[in-house]
Amino acid sequence: MAVVQPMSADAREPHWPRPGEGAIIENHSRIAPTSTALGLVLRPVDAPEGPSLVSPSQDLAPLQVSESPEEKFREYLEIRGEKLTEPRRVLVNHIFNTHKHFDADELVADLRDSGRRVSRSTVYRTLRLMVDAGLLRELRLTNRSAYEHSYGYPSHDHMHCTECGAIVEFRNEEIRKLREQIGQQFGFRTDNHRFVITGQCSDCLKARSRRRKLDQI
Repeated sequence: MAVVQPMSADAREPHWPRPGEGAIIENHSRIAPTSTALGLVLRPVDAPEGPSLVSPSQDLAPLQVSESPEEKFREYLEIRGEKLTEPRRVLVNHIFNTHKHFDADELVADLRDSGRRVSRSTVYRTLRLMVDAGLLRELRLTNRSAYEHSYGYPSHDHMHCTECGAIVEFRNEEIRKLREQIGQQFGFRTDNHRFVITGQCSDCLKARSRRRKLDQI
């Protein structure tokens, strides 16, 4: 089985698993993850007191997968009678070479910065196909829709800081149990759910507190 693993900081090129190898994910230059008691925080690097890079908690460790994202996407497209074109191949490899939450415009900018030419319309269509294929999950935040890895990553929930944009990924067994209980109550078989808590993160609250103290001087 292949394992989706974090990429070393000095790695640059996409690399997908051959038999017995691991697919690789690298940290994106604009996002700094840090672990907490809850899970993994993805925070813009210009947020207050930006944390250093560390690994996510064990609860959010990548899952074992039998195929690379590119192979899984190719199979999905073949079922639809479509082909994995070169722009689509570039997109799926680029997206799974990082672990971050991103929107379509950010992806277009990332591709342009890396010297890859993919049209904006192709980006939008491919993102929708990747969601339908189970590779990506769409996350509706306060003021935008973002995407994240679904394939090779455990189910989890989010907290979104509306001040600095930080996203906290966490897993909570009580939430899952509540989902199952509600499903049983209504005779509904549950597969998944989406739960986003909005508010202000601890760093922004600390910064706000410091500003208040300075105003009182």
